[in-house]
Amino acid sequence: MSIPDTALLVPLAELLDVTVTELLMCEHMEQSFTVEPEQVETLVKTAIAFSDEKPARAYKEKSKWMLIYMISLLIGGLSVFAASERGQVVENVITFFVLSVVFGMYFCFFVQTRLPRYYDENRISGYSDGIFRMNMAGVTFNNKNWPHIVKACRIWTCFAMSFLPVLSLVMESLQVVWWQSIGQYVMLFLMLAMFILPIYWC
Repeated sequence: MSIPDTALLVPLAELLDVTVTELLMCEHMEQSFTVEPEQVETLVKTAIAFSDEKPARAYKEKSKWMLIYMISLLIGGLSVFAASERGQVVENVITFFVLSVVFGMYFCFFVQTRLPRYYDENRISGYSDGIFRMNMAGVTFNNKNWPHIVKACRIWTCFAMSFLPVLSLVMESLQVVWWQSIGQYVMLFLMLAMFILPIYWC
């Protein structure tokens, strides 16, 4: 959910063949329906306020998570390199590691530390930020639970980035029989469980 730039309201309304008021209210109005001046003023003020809101990003604040991310990246990277040198690299481990690096960078450096006001004023179960999308059925995102969700995602990505490559390296080095057949499923379960469960717990 978002509000378009106020400069785009008129051309967007013309393109959709609706009035600006209908566009802001997100509903079609009958021709006989009249809008009170107070309602129009409220709509305009809301649109301007939403379009002026600038998201606060994690990198603009002092946080220990940037350091934790770098340490996790180093541990995971060294583990993947060591496994490669020993000829023990598992393709799924590299996939999990790269995904953790990308999502970890977002959550530790670029995530919005505070959601726009409309998340608090509406029940929204999806989070959208540029190309990043997160939809969780049954979870309502707002500024009360958002810090806990961000923390859970940071823990998840840093854990997956550092621990899973180490776990795979150790199990491959010990030549654990069952790990050869189901190790990738164990890591997939850990990845999903550590992401989904904490968010629903928040």
